[in-house]
Amino acid sequence: WGLPLDRLTDLPRRLKGSIADLEAMLGHAVVLDDHVSLRHWNPPEDFPAAVCVPVSSPTTVLGTVWFFADRQRDFSEHETNILEVVAGRIAADLEREMLWREGVDGARLKRQLAGVERIQRGQLPSISPLLDGWELAGWTRQAESVGGDFFDWFGLPDGLLAVAVGDALERGLEAAFAATALKAALRAHAPYHHEAQDTLAQLNLSLWTGSAGDQYASMFLGLIETATGRISCASAGRPRAILLHPGGWEAVDQPGARLGESPESVFEPFGCELAPGEVLLLMTDGMRGVTDLHGNLLGTDHVANALLPRLHLPADQLARVIRDQVEPHFSRENADDCT
Repeated sequence: WGLPLDRLTDLPRRLKGSIADLEAMLGHAVVLDDHVSLRHWNPPEDFPAAVCVPVSSPTTVLGTVWFFADRQRDFSEHETNILEVVAGRIAADLEREMLWREGVDGARLKRQLAGVERIQRGQLPSISPLLDGWELAGWTRQAESVGGDFFDWFGLPDGLLAVAVGDALERGLEAAFAATALKAALRAHAPYHHEAQDTLAQLNLSLWTGSAGDQYASMFLGLIETATGRISCASAGRPRAILLHPGGWEAVDQPGARLGESPESVFEPFGCELAPGEVLLLMTDGMRGVTDLHGNLLGTDHVANALLPRLHLPADQLARVIRDQVEPHFSRENADDCT
């Protein structure tokens, strides 16, 4: 204010050598009222007297503001205090502007994150395939609003039904993108391979070649012969698979290398067979870490024992039973994504 308009087009001053500005940013007002001090302190304008005061908040130094006089004069303590009050008002206005911009940016990101959450939730299958004698249901709880867990099922040639649970082994938005890519790759590769281990091998190669070497995932994939109940399976990482029947339950999973760890990873095939009235329960590794209010792990036993008396219920109700067992103990601070 009060200077020629061409000052607005001048290049920014360098902080190096601007001794008065550096001193002011330490928290001291610099008063220049004689020619000797003017030469020493290197002010930005040629005036007979000047004051340089810091523009800062309690936590952040934002810069300095200069006041010039067109004649040589002293500045009283009262006048200097007034100039510091002006600088404080400038700092408050600048910080309010920055906070407003951060708020606008934060609201925009929040809307975008809510959109990603809706898309990710909408990509999970919600309708069981119309197959006589078969029911499927799933439930996912991300540790944050979005995450890396998912479940999926879809039909394949030759009367096969693919079922999968996956975990991108991260949390948040990064995991959501990785999980979406992994799920898309699964649906793209599965129709061309008739064995679960071959599909996982192709997924592993895709993840290995398509990332910077820092993306890993776990997955259980089962190919169901709906006419016989035979399920051909393969696992990457440590997903959990248990077979529940009226007499009890048994684990049928087989841990393996995680997807993306090495292009030479081999995934061993295994299998099981479902009879009418039996249930195959698939869980991601995050379910292992859920604890109760006393810090005790709920574990597979807890979930299996909750289901065994209810095996006659439809699949969606069984999934609801597990959800009701887990959600009261789910803490977003230290929990992993669960499926």
